Amino acid sequence: MRERDRTRERSRLVVRADGGAFGFGHLMRCLALAQAWNDRGGQTTFIMALDTPAVETRLRAEGNQIEKLSTRPGSVDDAAKTASLARKLNADWTVLDGYQFGAEYQHDVRAMKTPLLVIDDNSHASHYYADLILNQNLHASEEMYKNREGYTSLLLGPRYTLLRVEFTKWREWVRETPELATHLLVTLGGAPDTGTIQMVIRTLRELDSVARTMIIVGDEIKQKMTIDKSDKRIRLQGHVADMAEVMSQCDIAISGGGSTSWELAFMGVPSIIMVLADNQEKVAYSLDAEGIATNLGWYTKVNQATLVSSVADLMHDPTTRRMMSERGRRLVDGRGAERVTAALRDKSS
Repeated sequence: MRERDRTRERSRLVVRADGGAFGFGHLMRCLALAQAWNDRGGQTTFIMALDTPAVETRLRAEGNQIEKLSTRPGSVDDAAKTASLARKLNADWTVLDGYQFGAEYQHDVRAMKTPLLVIDDNSHASHYYADLILNQNLHASEEMYKNREGYTSLLLGPRYTLLRVEFTKWREWVRETPELATHLLVTLGGAPDTGTIQMVIRTLRELDSVARTMIIVGDEIKQKMTIDKSDKRIRLQGHVADMAEVMSQCDIAISGGGSTSWELAFMGVPSIIMVLADNQEKVAYSLDAEGIATNLGWYTKVNQATLVSSVADLMHDPTTRRMMSERGRRLVDGRGAERVTAALRDKSS
């Protein structure tokens, strides 16, 4: 590990991640890490090859720097430019979060002698050259990373869940469970088309007792959709700055199986999960097995009748909702970003 320049006043974290339809969660958990790093006197620079205007605005508003790359994400050129920037910025750590950052990419970035953290979900790389691997999922295990260097350390499981500061301020909050759930949240992240959202809306309209539902979608999906504005029970919402506040006001969530699942668990929101991408399958299965969420499987196989039944049953079952909520709160304690930041500083000291 290279000798750090100890004359600098602030330590530097360099994060390489992208947004896009299914990359939003990667950027949001990296933001959580950046917040924890910066809170301890550091600085963070995000390196991005794809444009994500809403996220970029937030990153800059919180004091982070952004460097843009003109290259194909995950390419040899991408790795070379990322490594060069990290070296130029005299980074204490480089962080990679994305499935395009495989073994060769990691090798090339670490060859510049900047310590490397890889945030991973399903051991997608054939080999790992990182100094630290973080996998915050329940299914994470040492066996998944047997193809790693001898110097590589592991941070595994939900105790390392990366939550942004808007969530961590709710650590001492106690959720109340009403007899009838009347406030629903729908957050399906990078749903590939509007058909799934429309099916959910039809489902909600069959549930007469629902007082209010907020459906959060990406800006691109929102532009393609129209809903009946006379139905005051349903609100279509684009980018949300404070998801924790929104989650605190809902009784049930219909969600994808991505990073949002851990946020919902921390906020004690009983969830019904539809799998939207390959990397969500194990997350959805494990949360169902732990009694924290109900996994309906792949969204392409979920029909309206199944969704109506699942939502209605949970709405009228306060005992199950209370149990799901308590288990979620026990699993995710909101101190994961602090633990990861401490691990970075310990390993580089």
